[in-house]
Amino acid sequence: MKNNQVETGLAIDLKAAAAALQAEYGIVARLIQQTSDAHSIYTDLATAHDMVCTLPSIIQAAKREAASPNWASNCALALLNTAIMLYVRATKTSSRHRRSFDMRSKLDAQQKIVHDKLCALRDDAIAHFGPGHLRDNLTWQIEGIFIPLDRPDDLKIMTGSRRIFQQQELQDEFKLQLEQALEIAKEEVNRRNSRLVDSLNSHIGDKQLLAILHEHRVNLRDFFEGDTARDEALGGLRQGIVSGHTEHR
Repeated sequence: MKNNQVETGLAIDLKAAAAALQAEYGIVARLIQQTSDAHSIYTDLATAHDMVCTLPSIIQAAKREAASPNWASNCALALLNTAIMLYVRATKTSSRHRRSFDMRSKLDAQQKIVHDKLCALRDDAIAHFGPGHLRDNLTWQIEGIFIPLDRPDDLKIMTGSRRIFQQQELQDEFKLQLEQALEIAKEEVNRRNSRLVDSLNSHIGDKQLLAILHEHRVNLRDFFEGDTARDEALGGLRQGIVSGHTEHR
């Protein structure tokens, strides 16, 4: 909203206002939730992309510390597992807290293949224990139990586990997939933001709506837990222009 100079960090919390708007301004409330959902999905994908981009340095660290590489290999595996879970959460599943949109329909044929593989990997081997087929006979993880024959007079049972974290082909195609998904999510955020802006602007002069909005003012310092993060957020790119005025009370 256009306004005179006010205290830095004051804002109207639209998500908090949505419940109060539901009775008389159901469309506005729904558009607020839809915009929030799309932004949340974009955030999941951006976080997953950051994780995948971090993997090469972690894997190199594992190679440099060959004598004791567990910390790096475990870290790489955790990053990859989490990135896949975030991708699938953002592009496939919904919850009572966030609705998804049909991103798969916006992918081309090859991207749909990668998407389905990532979803199957999450469902079979990450969210639940399973082999997680990658290609040929390669699996995401495998458990073994053996009787080694290298000591014929001292046979003992040996158990072993193998986990994949250096699968360069998967990492490369996953990174490309995330970049495409981010573009789709960004377009969806912009589209929903524009619809919300148009809806709010259609109510210019509606004193009842303005009164509800001003009952839900917050200081962004509290949301971002500090002045530095708040100022970084306020200095970032903002979307849309809502006309009108802001009262400072």
